[in-house]
Amino acid sequence: MIQGMDEQEQALQLGATLAGLRRSLGLTQIELAEKAGVAPSTYLRHERGRKAPSEKLLERYIRELGFTMTEFTDLHHALQRARERNRMGPAWWRNPRPDAVEIDRVDELAKERFEQLGQLQADIYKLLFQRQRH
Repeated sequence: MIQGMDEQEQALQLGATLAGLRRSLGLTQIELAEKAGVAPSTYLRHERGRKAPSEKLLERYIRELGFTMTEFTDLHHALQRARERNRMGPAWWRNPRPDAVEIDRVDELAKERFEQLGQLQADIYKLLFQRQRH
């Protein structure tokens, strides 16, 4: 378990990584579930972060997505760090009594960070998809 992160949060982030990779490869949830040999409802629970898959099942998902465990782990940890940086923000974001100017600036920065994170994820998935096609 990652320090400071509960099992539910880890399951949510793992599910987000699986979903992003699945989408980047153009697979539906049902298609990936069938390839991995699980019921679609089981895969859906894992992708939505309701429950983390067992290590054995995670390895099957990863294999069906065309990655090694090492590649998936590296990607997943990079995305976790990006999500965490995006969530934390600058220290002044946590000011208990921000004034209106700070609130406006926080909104601007949050939008920028969200767009940057989304673009980073899209770029990573695009590169991985290109790698899969070669």
